[in-house]
Formats: sequence, C-alpha cells, structure tokens
Amino acid sequence: MGQPNSEEGQAYMSLAVFLADRREHDLTRWHSRLMLQPRESLMCHEGSVARIALIVALALRHYQIAPMVNIEAVLVGALTHDVAECLTGDSPGGFLKTKHPTFKAALAEIEREAEAVIYSRLPEPIAEYMLAAARRMEEDSLEGQIIEYADKLDAYNFACAETALGHIMQEEGAPPQTSLAALDRMRWPWLIQLRAAVEGGIELPQGDDRWRHGGVV
Repeated sequence: MGQPNSEEGQAYMSLAVFLADRREHDLTRWHSRLMLQPRESLMCHEGSVARIALIVALALRHYQIAPMVNIEAVLVGALTHDVAECLTGDSPGGFLKTKHPTFKAALAEIEREAEAVIYSRLPEPIAEYMLAAARRMEEDSLEGQIIEYADKLDAYNFACAETALGHIMQEEGAPPQTSLAALDRMRWPWLIQLRAAVEGGIELPQGDDRWRHGGVV
C-alpha cells in the first residue's frame, strides 16, 4: 500500500471505507407501513431479489429460452438495484409513484445522482463499471426485465406472508392482489415461455395462482 497521502493510498482508503459501509444493512424498508413481519433491511431485500433473479436466469438457460442471458449482469444489477436508497431512503411508494408520474420521474433522476455519489468513492474503473451496470438496467434489457420481475415477485411474497399472519388492513399498494396484478401485466415473451415450460413439467393445483407466481415463476 502507498503512503496515506499518495494517490494509491487514498484509493485504498476510499475502497476500505466503501467496504465497511453498512447502510444497506441498517436501512429499514416499509418504514411507513404497519407490518406484522420483522422489518427487512435494504440488504435483505436486495439479496432476496438476487436469489430469485439468479434462479430465473438459470432457468432461462436450462429451458433454452434465453441461453445467452448475462448472469453477471443479473446478479450485479439485482444486488445493487436499490443502492441509491442508502442516500434517499426508502420512498413510501405506492400512492406517490402510481398516482403522480412526475414524482416518479423526479425520484428516478435523484436516485441516479445518488448512485453517482455513492460510487464516486470507488476507484474510477470500478465506479464506471457499477454505473454502467445501473444504466443497463434502465434500458429494458432482458437482464433488467428479470430483475424487475424478481423485485415484484419478492414484494408479492412479502405481501402474502403478511396476509398469512393475519394482516387484513394492508395499505394501498401492499396487498397480494396488487402485486399479483403487477406480475400479470408482465408479458415479456421469455416470461410467457418460462411459465409455460414450468407449468408443463409440474402438476399445478387448480386455481392456485401462488404456484405460478409465488411458488415457482
């Protein structure tokens, strides 16, 4: 390692500070809503989304639906898709984002700025890699679609768990039906093919949508 005041030493210290940052672990999601489950951290959510996205991507390869899917891009994107919230906080979303498109657009711009600030502490090549990965997720790529699907599926699973615990007063945007409707609006060809491939290989209980969404895909 170089001297603390050298360029190499400063880069080392910046990287060390970044690696010690626990804001994703400490930041609480769903802070504006009554919840019966233990409140999850941002890191917990991103890890859950990454797990779902990875399995979906591997399934697309397994069924030869999208054999060239970029697994690295899926994992990097999923593990960092909400990293901007380390600075912006978790927006109490449903109403503001769905009823006020201008707010949603403004928040997206703010989050892009937050990502640039967060990654500015990293060595330049790493920062450029992370920012490029974030921009790819905005381009409606296959990998971005997988992450968006995994994000919605994780929200659906969370809402189903709340319902199972007896939470009958979930706020607007939180009930399982809302998340299920969002999943049903996803009509990407790869997802339609994947659902057909999975449903063709297992016996599904009649009328049980959780098998299609919460259980497998």
